Parts: sequence; C-alpha cells; structure tokens
Amino acid sequence: MTNQRIALMGGILLLALIAAGVGVVTTNARLDASERAALQAADGERVVPFRIQVPEAVLSDLKDRLRRTRFPDQIEGAGWDYGTNLEYLKELLTYWRETFDWRDQERRLNRFEQFVIECTEIIPGVAQALAAGEADRIGALIDRSQDAAEQLLGNQVPETIALAHLARELGAVAASAFGAGFGGSVWALVRTDRAETFKSEWAERYRSRFPDSAKSSEFFLTCAGPAMIEFEA
Repeated sequence: MTNQRIALMGGILLLALIAAGVGVVTTNARLDASERAALQAADGERVVPFRIQVPEAVLSDLKDRLRRTRFPDQIEGAGWDYGTNLEYLKELLTYWRETFDWRDQERRLNRFEQFVIECTEIIPGVAQALAAGEADRIGALIDRSQDAAEQLLGNQVPETIALAHLARELGAVAASAFGAGFGGSVWALVRTDRAETFKSEWAERYRSRFPDSAKSSEFFLTCAGPAMIEFEA
C-alpha cells in the first residue's frame, strides 16, 4: 500500500436533497458488549459509549409529582416582583408534564455515539493501518465509519448511502460520505491505473439507480492531498 499510487475520487453534491433532509436514516444500532470491552481494555482512560435510556417508571413518577404540585397564592398584579410568575410556572410544568418528548430527546442525544466511535476506534485504527500499509484494514474501518453515519448519526440520504456501497462493490479500497457546504459528497479511494474506468462505472451505476438526482451530479478525479501537519505549542 505504501508504494502504490492511489487517487482520491470525489462524488456527488446533492445540495437540495441533503438540505431538505430527504430519507434520513434513523435506525439506532449500538456497540455490543464485546466492542465496549475492547475499548476499555485498549485504554482505561477512554470514554466508553453508553446509551441514554431513562426508565419508564422514572418518567411516570416525575409526571405524577408534577401533576400533584401545590402552587402558592400570588398577589394580584405582582407579575415577577416577588419571584417566579405563577402563570408562567404553571405553563412550564404543563409543558414538562404533557408536551416534552423524553424519548425523542433520548434518540437525539444517543446519535452522538458516532463521535465516540470515530475518536476511539476509527481514527486511531486508520492511522495504524496507514503506517503498516494495510489497505484492507483501512477499508473495513472506513466502512465502520460510514455505517455509524447511517445508523447512529442519521445524516445520510439514499443517494449517499448507495454511492458509498456501490464504490466498495466496484473494488474501491475505501469509500465514505462527507460534508460539503449545504450538501454532501462521497469519496472513493482507488488505484490510479484504474481510476478512469472506476469513475465511469461508478457514475453509470448511480445514474441507473437515481436518474433524477444524477442530472445535477458530478464525478471527478483528484490526487491524494498532502500529509497532515502537526504544530507544537
């Protein structure tokens, strides 16, 4: 891998589709027990992923206590002069008791496991694989990153999902979606000597699956960028 010439191939700018949030995936996969144990064993200082899940009994108890709240009297026309306005307080408690969606907030917060996975598993793993010249391992780790974006972060649309998977089916070393302004792109890592052929096949498969979106898409080739520079304080 170290001595091979490779090309970095950019994908599609689906600005309208991604900005509109069409077809966003919201399934909720989690790390299993063995994966959690592996993270802990690798480094005891790492933050272990967890899932927020408040027991239903706790929520029921909270709503019951809010329902039984005993409000004080308030001097007529006092407003906020002597503390919290009584009408405001009643509206606030009604909101927490009847409107606030606890489960929706849990789903939103649980999506951030994506960042834990990237920092503790994928980024260190890719760095090690690059140093060892292990192309297959890089591909598997990037697949893990793409899967986390689809299932945990929930920021993918059918087009970006299909492009990443199609690239791998066509033999790309690695492929994943990434942001680009108000839209998104998909990149694929391939050998330079087959980059043109790969680009044509990739584009053709995408156009056959998403003919409407393909009308505003662009496929292009670019070389890999320079290495990251580390600054010392």
